[in-house]
Parts: sequence; structure tokens; C-alpha cells
Amino acid sequence: MRAKKEEALERIEEALKIDRQQKDTEAIVIDLTNLGAVLRSLEDYERARTCLEEGHQLCEVIQNPNKQAYILNSLGNTYRSLGKDDEAIHSFQRVLKITEQNRNPIIQCYSLTSLAHMYFRKERIQESLQLYEQAIDVSRKTEHAEGLSASLRMLGEVLLGMGRQPDALPYLHEAATIFARLKDDDSEALMWSNIATAQEREKNYPDAITAWEKVLTLQKAANNSPGELEAIEGMARVTRHQADDPARTLQYYGEALDLAEELNDRNKQGDLLNTLGILEWQQGAYKEALGWYERALKIFQELDDLVHQGLVLNSLGVTLTKLNRYEEALNRLKAALKFHYQTKENLLKGHALAALGDVHYEMGKPDEALRCYALALKIRQGIGDRKGEGWMMYHLARVYASQGAKESARDYLNQASRIAKECKDGKLKEICNELQNSSLMKRRK
Repeated sequence: MRAKKEEALERIEEALKIDRQQKDTEAIVIDLTNLGAVLRSLEDYERARTCLEEGHQLCEVIQNPNKQAYILNSLGNTYRSLGKDDEAIHSFQRVLKITEQNRNPIIQCYSLTSLAHMYFRKERIQESLQLYEQAIDVSRKTEHAEGLSASLRMLGEVLLGMGRQPDALPYLHEAATIFARLKDDDSEALMWSNIATAQEREKNYPDAITAWEKVLTLQKAANNSPGELEAIEGMARVTRHQADDPARTLQYYGEALDLAEELNDRNKQGDLLNTLGILEWQQGAYKEALGWYERALKIFQELDDLVHQGLVLNSLGVTLTKLNRYEEALNRLKAALKFHYQTKENLLKGHALAALGDVHYEMGKPDEALRCYALALKIRQGIGDRKGEGWMMYHLARVYASQGAKESARDYLNQASRIAKECKDGKLKEICNELQNSSLMKRRK
């Protein structure tokens, strides 16, 4: 593709030489405009700017407002790529003035959206949104479907990016409809993907599934396997949020894994295997979870992905603990800690230390458990993980209570209870109450 562009560049430069010799100003403007477009596509923005600025100066000489508007719009986009925001805004404003006077709605629409983008970058949010709306109105009145679909898409995506899902959805839906009419399947699929994301954020899960199904249909028709994978992952994620059909969730993630294997996407395979392990673990299927985690670990080892190796080793340690395979769990968690210290992943380090505390507690080694929980507590406090801090307080209270150190146990338990209330952690509050009412905390008469 680049070779073809460079070949086109040579042809245009030859034409420009001839037109300069013949002093054909209009032809020179066309050549400079075309040169600017090709250079922009090659990301040679400085040369593009030089060509377009000369072309703009000549446009003023020949007094052709339509060409002037077109070249100014290209120049504005070039300035934007160069980070010259003020120059870009000035160019787009001039385009608007010209197109309003000479009734060129197509270029007017594109300059409106470009200016809207610049205003958004400058945090002139309300002005930006108004310009997008204006672009939609101009395109709608002139029945310019391409401009209308593009404007609707941009405003929908901006609103989605702002977290205004309900406001974004009508624009995205209309854009999808127009893209379908234009037979632009890629853009239609993108709109349905955005719609799915918006519905998912709003917890409208059935609508999110419907949108992802539309994406999947379009991507299958286009033989776009990465697009299919994205859609299936979306469906899996939504059913996981719904939490009412774990078998269906596992099915979707399994299908996603099959597709990732077909695509030989090793990173994606590792992520999906890890997710499948989590899902099985949550269902209490610890042996099945262990198998998924082992496969994930193997892939992350092949990829030399230290962070994910540590993450999966944490999961393996916790799973082996559930299976009462404590020595193996200790080995996995100690190996995980080595990675966490190397990668400086403090949260994962805290998880590993807490899991080690659990193993030592189950093995009847309270001193080791206390040491691990105390280290985990320090990490949680250091990273500002208030909820995690509360859980470590609870674990420390539990161990102290088991050893008859009731004063220390009460101190940590009271702190854990306060944090549970502060963070509105119902589960932590529940187990704190259970420990408080247990025989371990009863005073001797």
C-alpha cells in the first residue's frame, strides 16, 4: 500500500512540474491539494502543510471558494495532526464561513465535525456538542447520508466516551441504520459494538446481548474472525454479569477460546484460560479450575509474561489450598511472590501474602500466618486499598482469636468491622459478626 502511495506521489509531482511550467494556476492548486492528501496519508505532515499552504494562497488568487474551502479543511486536519490546535481551529472556522456563504453543505458538515473535535480537545465541551448537532442538522437537511452517518457516529461516540450512555444510544442506533442502508458493514458492526457497550454499562443485559449478536452476525458475514472473537467475548462478559446462567457463560468463553486458538492469539488464549479458571473456581469446581490455570500458566511462560505468570500462580495457590494440597500451594505462592517482587505488582503481592497466610493457618502455623497477614495488611494500607485492609484485619483477628489472644483479636476485629461499614462490604461485615459471636471470642467466666 505504501509503495502505491509513493508511486502516486511521484506522478503528482511530475504533473506539478509541468503545470508550473505552463503557469496553470488552477491545475497547480489541484496538484498541491492531491500532494497534500497523499503526504498526509503517508504521515508526512510537514511536507503536506507546505503544499496545502501554497495551494491555499493560490486559491485566494483564483477566487474559487469551493476549492478554497476544501483545501482549508485539509490544511486544518494537517495542523491538527501536527498538534497546531489554534491554527487548525482557525482553518476550520474559515471553512465554515466560506461554506455558509457559498452553500457547500458537504464540506460544511465535515468542517463542523472537525471543529467540534478540536473544541472537545480544548475542553470546550458544550460548544463541541452543539457543533456536532449542527453537522447532523446540515446533513439531514441536505439528505447527505455519508455525512449524516459520520456525524451521528461521532456524536454518539463522544457521548459514550463521556459516560452519557442514554444520550449516546439514539445517535448510535440511527448511525447503525444508515450504515446498513449504505452497505457499510464494518461501520455498522462498530456501531452495534458501541451500542452493546452502552447497554452493558447501563446493565441492560438483554439489549447488550442482542447488540453483540448483531455484531457477531455482521462479522461472520465478513469472515472477520477477530471481530467474531470480540463479539463472543462481549456476549460471554454480559452473561457473566447477569450471573444467572453460568453454563452459558462457560460456553461462550469456551467458544471464544476455540476462536483464539484458530487465530493463534496466544495472549488472548492465556487471558481466556485464566477467566475460565476463575469461572470454574467460583462454581466450586476446583479441579477443573486447576486445569485451566495450568494451561494459562504454560502460555504466559511461553510469552515470558511475568505479571500474568505471577497472577496465575496466585490463583493456582488459592485453588490448591481449596483442594487441601497445602505444600503444593505454598510452592506456587512462593514462586508467585518472586514474580511480584520483580514486577513490583504490589496488589498481586498482597494477594499472594494473604493466600500464604491462609495456607499457614490451615496447616496449623499461626505465627507464619500472622506474619503473612501483617505484611499483606501493610501493602493494602500502602496502596490505599481500604476494603483489602479490612479483610486483612479480619484475618489477623481470626488467628489471634484462635490462639486465645482475645485483646489483639478484638482490636483487629473492631477495626475490620468499622472498615466493613465504611466500605459497605456486606460479606466482610457478616464474617466479622460471625467471629464476634463465635466461641473463640467469648470471655471466660
